[in-house]
Amino acid sequence: MRFRELAVSEMTDAQRAVHRDVCAGPRGRLGVPTNVLLRCAGLAGATQKIGEYVRFKSSLPNRISEFAIMMTARYWTAQYEWHAHCPLAIKAGLSQDVANQLARGKRPDGMRDDESAAYQFCTELHRDKSVSDAAYAAALQQFGENGVVDLIGVSGYYTLISMCLIVNQMTVPSGLPDPLPILDHAHGVLLDTAATAKNAESEENIGPVRLGELREDQMSEAQRAVCRELLSGPGNSISTPMKVLLRSPELARRAQKVSEYLRFEGKLPARLVQFAIVIAARYWRAETMWHSHTLQAIAAGLGATTVSDLAREKRPAGMQADEEVAYQFCTELHGDKNLSDGTFDTAIKQFGEQGTVELIGVSGYYTLAAMALKVARMSLPAGTPSPFAART
Repeated sequence: MRFRELAVSEMTDAQRAVHRDVCAGPRGRLGVPTNVLLRCAGLAGATQKIGEYVRFKSSLPNRISEFAIMMTARYWTAQYEWHAHCPLAIKAGLSQDVANQLARGKRPDGMRDDESAAYQFCTELHRDKSVSDAAYAAALQQFGENGVVDLIGVSGYYTLISMCLIVNQMTVPSGLPDPLPILDHAHGVLLDTAATAKNAESEENIGPVRLGELREDQMSEAQRAVCRELLSGPGNSISTPMKVLLRSPELARRAQKVSEYLRFEGKLPARLVQFAIVIAARYWRAETMWHSHTLQAIAAGLGATTVSDLAREKRPAGMQADEEVAYQFCTELHGDKNLSDGTFDTAIKQFGEQGTVELIGVSGYYTLAAMALKVARMSLPAGTPSPFAART
């Protein structure tokens, strides 16, 4: 492991508070990913609250949420995550045969209707960075809008957890074989590799908005309460991803706390936080996220040429030294689903453990936000051209 396990005796007061909170909750213990995140106690505390919701309190059946966790683990080849959650999925009712086929990167035969809907939705979301109309409609029929957003929450949160585990080089317990075979793949595609790699209809967010902004008269009291909290917080606004996540108000409330930590309380300069966000937006081709955060990045001091180069999928020229480190870290993590020793060591030297963990946090949290925007098909402001070149 790159981040050694922290003993309670050496924790700060803030870290011990998170430790007590986790151990008193439904998990009953501090897991490996939270131990990594504890380098930023505020981030760890806020993040584990999302995990508590998506695992134990969401609108989804436990069997489905654990199945979605397994799909995320398979996409990232996160061996420890699969080792921890596959038995939980089987206990919740998932077929061992379905799990075995998924481990091999195959579309499982014999899935129930809700499993098939979840599989297609999560597979397209991870693999294609978009969800087709057919996959969206099937998930909506099975789970409703709240459940669709909770599927996004599970997929995004466990992407962050996978990033923590991959960066930490966390393996299964000694003596046990890796449960996931290493699959032949291109560009990180690990699910349903024989299937069509792209869905032409949804690739560029073509089609009507699916989960647009709710009017106040359309909201439940729980949703209105979350809106009041967001408007009274340090951002004094409701971001576009939050307008999507609001279909699951408790998920939105908890996700907002992570966003607030990363944007207002963390160690990294705002310029680097925004740079990491726009790298995530570029990887996901999340146009609305890109539009909003490139403006914020430039205002925070990121060079306009850096932004324009990134839009063209070029390694930006003229980056500052810390931007070079952040760029390499984030692009390896998103693109390679891995992190080399050299890149990790350089990040630790440049940012320390706390700053390095914050880079993981930004990359993972804003992946969740990008997922929400891409599923919802949130559109750019009227008259704003697409920032990305059309794919051929």
